[in-house]
Amino acid sequence: MAPKFYQDEDGWRHPISQRPVSPKELIKLILRPADGLNLAFANPSELHHQLCQTARLSPNEATTFTVRVDPSKNLAVLNCRDKPTAEKIGSISSISTNSATGRVSIYISAAHDTCKGVVHNIQPGTDLDYLLKHLSAPGYTITSARMMGKTGTAIITFMGTYIPRDVIYAGGEYRCRPHRPRAQFCRKCLAIGHRADVCTKTSEALCPKCGKGGQEEDHQDCLTQCINCGGNHSADDKTCEKRQAADSAVRYQAYDKRIIRRRNLNTEQNSQQSKQEAQQRGRSHTRFAEHETHNGIRSRSKRSSRQRSSSRPGAPSRSQDLIKQQSPENAGQPQVSQSLLKSTHIRTAKQANKSYRDAVRTQTHARREQMLPRLQTLAQQSSLPPNHSPPVTVTTPDIQSDMDTESNVAINRSTPGPKRSRTDDEGTLMVEECHRRLTAALTSRYTLKGSKK
Repeated sequence: MAPKFYQDEDGWRHPISQRPVSPKELIKLILRPADGLNLAFANPSELHHQLCQTARLSPNEATTFTVRVDPSKNLAVLNCRDKPTAEKIGSISSISTNSATGRVSIYISAAHDTCKGVVHNIQPGTDLDYLLKHLSAPGYTITSARMMGKTGTAIITFMGTYIPRDVIYAGGEYRCRPHRPRAQFCRKCLAIGHRADVCTKTSEALCPKCGKGGQEEDHQDCLTQCINCGGNHSADDKTCEKRQAADSAVRYQAYDKRIIRRRNLNTEQNSQQSKQEAQQRGRSHTRFAEHETHNGIRSRSKRSSRQRSSSRPGAPSRSQDLIKQQSPENAGQPQVSQSLLKSTHIRTAKQANKSYRDAVRTQTHARREQMLPRLQTLAQQSSLPPNHSPPVTVTTPDIQSDMDTESNVAINRSTPGPKRSRTDDEGTLMVEECHRRLTAALTSRYTLKGSKK
């Protein structure tokens, strides 16, 4: 089966990932190594054991978190179910793995039901406390905010799966846009997928032009060639095909997570709402059951009987449900809704239209019966073949006027002019022949199909 696609206002279109999302109760920790510590070949079980020993966790606390290694980014992801255990793990500053010891940085990742937005034109180097103090978004909750490096762009984390259109910073309104992350780029080995602080491939930075190591003086006139795609540009050029493809993949992944979070959040909200409704229904039934038990009555409740009666074939019609009751002072006088009035008007108009059609049909039939003797007389007077049967019904009551008009026109056309010399007998015969043909034509034209015997 083809994958399902989603379309958002961002304009991205891609298949939804089948990877399950971590539960909302889990606390997600990111372990990022430093000092060249390589986690690409680390065993998750051994890393879990080292973390338990370093944080001095009890056997019960050790079962509350798991470790997953991401070799492409050289980091580890920890999913913890206990907040005190997560705080103990977050205090770790160094670990030993694969006969190597190095510093690590452990921090809590964004929550399950959060999203990120970016705001531009902020003063570069703004203090974090000042930024959080003067940031606000009516109707939204800001959980964290920070500046992106030395740029004038601030990245803000909001509670929920949607970002506001505008945010207020120091009295000014700024447009907030969705955060579209880029692929990480290493400034040391010039590779795509990780940062320089976790790089383990080389100890010295490579030349971005030729991709070779050495002193900076040796690369003044080196040949420019990207080591990622082989193009005629430097490796740190943002127009590189490999970097653009990696950026698109990272953005699709971020969008995928946002869609899944929205879907799961809506599912959770719907389930909570259904549970609340079920609890309310349960309380109402419980109160009624207590009332029945107290009074010794075993009859069904009005609400349950109404629900059962609506599902039976003999349930009240929809028009009865549309009738609404007025205020208490006008009790006893039902108020008809607009939808009921509209349906009544439509039904009345249909009945009137049907009556009108029946009256027109009856009147037309009567006129046909009145014209039948006249047509039979005209057919007998004309010299028609003996086997020709006269018509039974006609379609219009104005046949005679049409016949008289067309007869006069034919007589005028057949009257001999001054240049033609005909006798009176020839002219009379011609007029009679024209009249006979005209009568036959009109009679056959106004005869209904299937009326001949």
